[in-house]
Amino acid sequence: MSEGYRCFIAVDLDDVAIIERVKGFQEVLARTGNPMKLVEPENLHFTLKFLGDVQIARIESIRKALSSLSFKPFDLEVRGVGYFPGGGRINVVWVGVGRGYDELRSIYEGVEARLSSIGFARDPRGFTAHLTVSRIKSIHDRGRLLKLIDEWRDYRFGEYRVDRVKLKRSILTPRGPIYSDIHVIEASE
Repeated sequence: MSEGYRCFIAVDLDDVAIIERVKGFQEVLARTGNPMKLVEPENLHFTLKFLGDVQIARIESIRKALSSLSFKPFDLEVRGVGYFPGGGRINVVWVGVGRGYDELRSIYEGVEARLSSIGFARDPRGFTAHLTVSRIKSIHDRGRLLKLIDEWRDYRFGEYRVDRVKLKRSILTPRGPIYSDIHVIEASE
């Protein structure tokens, strides 16, 4: 296989006040006594599609496919806390979406349609709008963790304007991933 990039398509969280509130939640979360890896503030984003390792030669076809993606700017409410996968396990703690969910889902569907037309499989899990804030390494105090998640279930972190979608590259390092923008799709007024 030729050289490639680890890629995904996302909406960045770039509102400073909301990021500060998310960091506050992360600090409380870290005090539950469960080993975890917190997502760095500069890496907070809503993933629309994870592409995995993509050959560099395919990047241009992805850009072209995404160039017809059209959406209007909208306000996205960052609200609530939950976890994946659910049931008996807690692997990821996330912050969710309130108002603006339908608009974000519409963009997701547009991304899926355009990329499936150039050979990328659709995500069989469908869409769950979420901002990963922590990856849980192991559970030492499940009750305390679940209680905290329940206490923050409806917390409103804030609202911000979404006006761009990004094709991003992820470089994995021992200290955590480093993200960079490959292509930006601007909203149309």
